[in-house]
Formats: sequence, structure tokens, C-alpha cells
Amino acid sequence: MMDIETDVAGRSVSFAVPKNIYSDEGLRIAAYIFAARTEVLAAGNKTVHELTLKAKRKNITAEQLEDMGREFMNELLNQ
Repeated sequence: MMDIETDVAGRSVSFAVPKNIYSDEGLRIAAYIFAARTEVLAAGNKTVHELTLKAKRKNITAEQLEDMGREFMNELLNQ
């Protein structure tokens, strides 16, 4: 199970994914697809992408943030 951290006040959800499974290009494509509803911030090291998705929508719940993180992961899997 992926560890997802939500910040309702900051309208963001954060998680890490392994680089050996998810490519930089796949990450860029997924971020482009989500650009209308989120800002995707990426950092990391040699082994993981550390991602923060910041919702553009103002009123969003923790559950909706978690769903957004899971939807982004599904899009990453499609790439």
C-alpha cells in the first residue's frame, strides 16, 4: 500500500514512487494530463520520485485529495 500524506489546508497530497518502475517521461506525461486540475511538484533522489500534487480547486476534502493521488498513480501506470 502506498503511503499518501494529505494536507487539506495546503490542498495537497504527497507520496513517493520508485524510479525503477516509473520513468521520468511517464511522470511528465501524467503531470501534463493532470495540469488542468493540479500542479505537480517533483523531487527525489536516485531511487524515488517524491511527488506533491497541489489541487487548483479551493474546497477539497482529505478523501478527495487521496482520490486525486490514486488517480495520478493510475495514470502513471498507463504510461
